Amino acid sequence: MIELDLNSAINILSLDEYSKMTIEEIERMIDDEGFDKEEVFEYIRDRYTGIKLSYIEAKINNLYQLSINLLGTPKELFTCPCCNYKTILEKGNYQICRVCFWEDDGGDDEFKYSYVNHMTLKEGKENFKTKGAISEKFLKFVDVEGRLKYYKDDGSK
Repeated sequence: MIELDLNSAINILSLDEYSKMTIEEIERMIDDEGFDKEEVFEYIRDRYTGIKLSYIEAKINNLYQLSINLLGTPKELFTCPCCNYKTILEKGNYQICRVCFWEDDGGDDEFKYSYVNHMTLKEGKENFKTKGAISEKFLKFVDVEGRLKYYKDDGSK
């Protein structure tokens, strides 16, 4: 078994993703997001923030048929109030959860209407349980591997 530090593994996976992008896809990201080429790589790399070690190990194993042991600890993310997966970089900063598509407005009152989500948190939670997202129309935006990638807050302290 190969030991590999977490940052190296993330760089390997990010380079693999970047190398598979077409020139058109890279140019579209540069135009749409205002990135330069190096920032496209950083954007890809940042998507691995807070991802489970087991998920990263499995991706490396799948790419290279190598068993690895990752050394390091992923950055701990905040828990999405809707699905309880740890996907939020900064609380209340209107980041959209990749697992359920709840936009984190900083609220955690289940009965208070969230104007950015157009529903209460309770409704969002119920929809996530039954539909897999806060609304069926957002299913196409939800990360299909999100439940495998992100740690879930089991509520214990």
